[in-house]
Amino acid sequence: MALPALEQPAECRRENARRFVVSLLPGTAVVLLLTFGQWGWAAIVFWTVFAIIGYGSTIPSSRLFGPHVTELPEPQTQQNQVWITLDDGPDPVITPLLLDILDRHQAKAGFFLIGDRAQKHPDLVREIAKRGHLIGNHSQPIHPLIFGF
Repeated sequence: MALPALEQPAECRRENARRFVVSLLPGTAVVLLLTFGQWGWAAIVFWTVFAIIGYGSTIPSSRLFGPHVTELPEPQTQQNQVWITLDDGPDPVITPLLLDILDRHQAKAGFFLIGDRAQKHPDLVREIAKRGHLIGNHSQPIHPLIFGF
């Protein structure tokens, strides 16, 4: 079964553009404050924004970055359709079990794989695709020396 293409409505594109511009403002403010030697104010702005982003991205009940999806869109409810996503694989123990469970229920899922794990287990990646599931890129670890860690 092919997955339907999702088109972003113009209203969403405008909202995303607005959020992008707004997200640049704190960084711009910090740079300007540092340029004019206002280290204290730059630190206040930086840590305030850091705290707000931390709250919005770690507190499950936060709606800072958008609403919680509590209902499926109308087309999916009429087609008895739900999206299942599985992240951070493939895992040589868990992934085969998940594939068997999905097969047993005739369900399809999206597997969002971590790059180096996919390279270590190409047979599992091929098996996921062979069984008709979507494969997406979750991440590719970056060498720790890039960030000095």
